[in-house]
Amino acid sequence: MKKVIVIGGGIAGISAASYLDGNNFEITLIESSPHLGGRVKSFYDDDFKSYLDNGQHLLIRGYESTLDLIRKFKADDNFIFQKEFTINFRDRINQEWYLKISTPITTLFNFLRFKNLNFRERISLLNFFSRLKNADDFTTDLTVLDFLRKCNQDEKVINNFWKLIVESALNTQIEKSSASVFLFVLKKMFVENKSNSSFVIPKKSLYESLIIPAENYLNEKGVSVIKSCGVERILIDDDYITAVVDRSGKTYKADYYILAVHPAVVNKLIPQIDFQLDYQSIINLHLKISYQRFENKFFALWDSKVHWAFFHKNHITLIKSSADELLKYSNEEILQIFIDELIQFFPELRNELTRIKLTKQDYRLIKEKRSTFLSDLNSIKERPQLKTRFKNLFLAGDYVNTGYPSTIESAVLSGKMVAEEIHKIN
Repeated sequence: MKKVIVIGGGIAGISAASYLDGNNFEITLIESSPHLGGRVKSFYDDDFKSYLDNGQHLLIRGYESTLDLIRKFKADDNFIFQKEFTINFRDRINQEWYLKISTPITTLFNFLRFKNLNFRERISLLNFFSRLKNADDFTTDLTVLDFLRKCNQDEKVINNFWKLIVESALNTQIEKSSASVFLFVLKKMFVENKSNSSFVIPKKSLYESLIIPAENYLNEKGVSVIKSCGVERILIDDDYITAVVDRSGKTYKADYYILAVHPAVVNKLIPQIDFQLDYQSIINLHLKISYQRFENKFFALWDSKVHWAFFHKNHITLIKSSADELLKYSNEEILQIFIDELIQFFPELRNELTRIKLTKQDYRLIKEKRSTFLSDLNSIKERPQLKTRFKNLFLAGDYVNTGYPSTIESAVLSGKMVAEEIHKIN
């Protein structure tokens, strides 16, 4: 029986271990932290009396590999599956409206009633989606901003609608984002299959909804999961990896090795593998409230410094993607910026939010400073392949060239691709 060592217990490592056939391989998964999940992790907060996600994640039905993994883990009941693509918006004068894309008639009606855009702007947005199927695929050297302007999108539509969508999907500024990657995502969502675009939302934290079932599955499958075990060195002989050594000096040997860790860790462990990616941050702010009073689970905030507001049972999660410009501020300053913004959009929460702002209590601020690689023109060209110059070493992670931006789907798909490649060899 061939041995496989997976280094890294994030989504990519979990995926690789899950897709390898346990009947043909002896699989060991090594994770440096006490918990699996990597960047898709949560922590239990005694004050909030609930798990808080490091980052709020939205999945879509078009994430085929991710949904396959959810089914494999028998975790379907842990998620809400939207029937149709629907985004609820709110603005500073507390108007609420939604964008729903389903049947042609429903889509037309929803675009025409879209608030905060005049008739001409609504028509230009509708025309963009109606022509998406035949959109020019030759966008290799275009940014999203250039592409949208080429498609005659009005500046107001770009700044208030597309900026939110692009930065949320790619975690990259609209003037830097790769148009080819963005077009790939849009066609996946709205052209390939009409149901692909609908959201899949965890009922609880993603740790509870996905990672716990994943670990149970791995244990049942006989995967040896070793946590709190950091790999310190990788031993090389010519074109092969011969062993890995952990911090305690213990040596692990296998026939195949999968590196499913952050790119910076790859470069550190194997300097011979050199690729340069730029990164962008995401900021999440959790605010404890007495109870959840909104029917909608989440809102996109129109023309806001904050992109999304998610409403849980006893707390609100605010998300700002592409957030590097906020890193110069202190935690207290970021708290004030976010709360001042939220009060304008949800004045019914003013008393609770003002209390948090003044007391500096009942909040948790999480800065993911190198959350994802930039989906800009340079990084897209730098993305490595899953195969390396070493014949028994493979890379898995959202940064591997899967075609997707830095998403859970990219991480899951990379792990699946590596598993399939190892199966082919054997």
